[in-house]
Amino acid sequence: MAPPIVQSVAAFVGIFLCCGLPAIVGWTGGLSVLGSSFGQSAFGALFKEVIAPYGGVMLSTGLAIGPYQQVMKCRRDKSLGETNPDPFPILWGNCIGWTIYGTAVGNPFVFFSNVSGLVLGCMYVMTAYHLAASEAARSRVETLALSVVALWAIVGYISSTLLPLDRNNLLGLTANVLCFVMFASPLSTAAKVVRLKNSESINKPFAVIQVANCLLWMVYGMAIGDVFVWLPNIAGLVLGLVQCALLALYPDQNGGSLLSSIGTEGDVMLEDKESAYPP
Repeated sequence: MAPPIVQSVAAFVGIFLCCGLPAIVGWTGGLSVLGSSFGQSAFGALFKEVIAPYGGVMLSTGLAIGPYQQVMKCRRDKSLGETNPDPFPILWGNCIGWTIYGTAVGNPFVFFSNVSGLVLGCMYVMTAYHLAASEAARSRVETLALSVVALWAIVGYISSTLLPLDRNNLLGLTANVLCFVMFASPLSTAAKVVRLKNSESINKPFAVIQVANCLLWMVYGMAIGDVFVWLPNIAGLVLGLVQCALLALYPDQNGGSLLSSIGTEGDVMLEDKESAYPP
């Protein structure tokens, strides 16, 4: 049986997905009206036009840079060690999707928020492929990366045959799916954190930046009335808060706390799978 904290987290996320999410989707029109009203105020206009978009670009860039130090360490060591490379193609595919979506809807802030992730994600994938410890690991990275490329090739072709509104909906839905997967990927070590009572495997700066980033984009998406911007960031906010809760409940036994680690060299952002990726 799973530990109580894991059960509680699963129950909370399950309630949100089963009850809150349909209600939120049903209230899309109301939220759009609320966002429009917010945007008409003086502060709302400042937030919508300056604070949220420019801050979102910086925070999203921070998320993309998150794995950089660990990836460079792997390159220096010429080994992935215990780093799990599977989420790299997901990060890359997510940023590919949002740059396409930002271009399609004519939103430069969405576009530039993901350019760094598109470029760095490609480097992360190539590094993981080159340094994979086994043929099976290399094949998995290759399969994930090719799947991402194939997905966007197919979605791109289909969207080219649609009217602009339907095209944007298809691009937004596809990007949302990858976004959900990307935000949830750090929680794959939740059971390990609870079992060892040690949050060392969770990247602390990434978790904190994810919360701030998702909060900002959620409010911005509501302000401009774009469900494809605010909806995935609600889920990302919840999942980021779960990571922060685990960090608070189970401090890093190696001495790094949630606050002291922010701005310092991070832990391994992407979780280890010892059996699949032996050192």
